[in-house]
Amino acid sequence: MQTSNRKNFLQSLTHTAAHALAALAALLLLPYSPTPDTILIAITLGLIPDIDHDLQLPHRGLTHSLFALFLIYLTAAATAPRFSITAASITGYGSHLIIDMLHGTAGIQLLYPLRRRFTLANLQISTILTLTLTLAALAAIMRSPTAAAATTALMFNATPTPRPTATATIPPTQTPTPRPVYVISRAELEYQAAALEVSYCFMTPENECE
Repeated sequence: MQTSNRKNFLQSLTHTAAHALAALAALLLLPYSPTPDTILIAITLGLIPDIDHDLQLPHRGLTHSLFALFLIYLTAAATAPRFSITAASITGYGSHLIIDMLHGTAGIQLLYPLRRRFTLANLQISTILTLTLTLAALAAIMRSPTAAAATTALMFNATPTPRPTATATIPPTQTPTPRPVYVISRAELEYQAAALEVSYCFMTPENECE
């Protein structure tokens, strides 16, 4: 009896951990920087669908449907102060539905109230826990700037090019153009003086120039 209870407890704990890690990994894949409130909301919403046990509802029914996910979206969109919280709510809740479709053959009533159940695989919960843990670790690593730069360089097979250092360029000094110097000979000076004297005689009375 004690062995059975211990096994059920460990299975329930593993199941809860897989859902929490899946919600965290999905949150880290969003194009938003995770904050303590979005992490808490994503993990909480990633565990909420199993509340059907406490509500005495059919397991993996209403709370595991797209209808419930849509209600979560409407509630978050109407009350959340920013869209990143809405995205964290949808991501956390949706991750639970995907994990349950990967575990077991029972499936979930994804299109509730239709009775048809949907399943993707029949993986062991320990396998799912390992996958979600790996995905969360990879998502966290990819969040670091160094890993992102290395991954980009690896994808494009390029090495980061150093930024060119800015150098101050000194404009060339402009030398002033020398003004032309006009040299007048003595003959020219005598000619100009004679011309000025003739002009003066024409402008003055005749007796002054005789």
